[in-house]
Amino acid sequence: MNTSPLSPARRYTFGLPTLLTMIFCLACTSALLAETRYGAKVIKETFGETPAPELTVPDGWTLLSEERFTGVNIREYFFTIKNDADNAEPPMVEVHWPSVAIDQVVGGEQVEKTDDGVRFLCTASRTPTQFVTTLPPLGAVHVQICHNIPGMQAGPYRDHPFPKNEVAAHLNYIFASREMMRLAGFTESADSFDGQIYIHGFETNFPNGHQDFPPHFHITTVWDGWKWIQATHFILSKEGKVLRNDHYVVENNVVNKERSITLRPDVPVEMTDRNGMVKFIFRVLPDGSGIAMTCPGSDREYRLKSGDATRSVSLDTRADGSSPWETVSTSSAVDDPIAGVLTVKTERGGETITEVWRYNPITGDVLK
Repeated sequence: MNTSPLSPARRYTFGLPTLLTMIFCLACTSALLAETRYGAKVIKETFGETPAPELTVPDGWTLLSEERFTGVNIREYFFTIKNDADNAEPPMVEVHWPSVAIDQVVGGEQVEKTDDGVRFLCTASRTPTQFVTTLPPLGAVHVQICHNIPGMQAGPYRDHPFPKNEVAAHLNYIFASREMMRLAGFTESADSFDGQIYIHGFETNFPNGHQDFPPHFHITTVWDGWKWIQATHFILSKEGKVLRNDHYVVENNVVNKERSITLRPDVPVEMTDRNGMVKFIFRVLPDGSGIAMTCPGSDREYRLKSGDATRSVSLDTRADGSSPWETVSTSSAVDDPIAGVLTVKTERGGETITEVWRYNPITGDVLK
């Protein structure tokens, strides 16, 4: 086993930094910096509040102690280290955590238990703190679930109570949105939209500085490897009401400030494909009970609506703007991120369709 010498070395005792006030650019990776960065997370056998560990790194490596880079919570210790040299080799590090039983290391190789912790080769170029499950695509539609655990709030969520209602509501809206895209024909084939449609939520654990606040759900269109993005942010209240759309547009990796604006209820926003063709138009319902969608070339209108979105969200449709609304389906979802189980129920046509997705409760990867 390769146990590269740790001396001379630096030892760090972790302390929680203050909340970041600047937005961290997720595109800023070690590939764009004149330095090398690695990171990892060390998982506890038993979740709960514990003293912080001490990290030992070889000489030449420095711990990045800001909250977006390094932290401890009920589940794990994560850290980011840097070396001023470009393309430096992964270093052997030690985590000293004598009061904590360690379950596993993510982002490390050659893992070896020690008397007071664990030693390993730190190999992840990006600290693996994101906890997201991506479901298999349906046509052009991709669903991503961000897993949120009480006690892991960080960044802008640190000083707020865990948003239990908003988490429940946004999951229900995600799967009702999938139903809406199914009915509109975008799940039939990847060619139904020139690009990709992502339906996804928000993260309370501040992974790599992602300031995903306040709670919301997205219906996002992207292409060319996320160089082009049109992202709705349907902001949710504590009661699960949809308050507004904080719209965000990136064109060839540059934010379009004129189009990245806050849209109040009943103000429409057009979503285009790669060729600039408007494929659907969203608006927030005036009473906050949901959102509506129309598709150019079709008289049909779609509506996601709920009296209590923390319990379920219904998909309604009508043939034109004057016909009565008809409920097509009702969606609800419950996520258990400790067990790694996502349960989705869709009531459609007098039947209840139940999906149970099992995923790795540490990484979010779907289990076969």
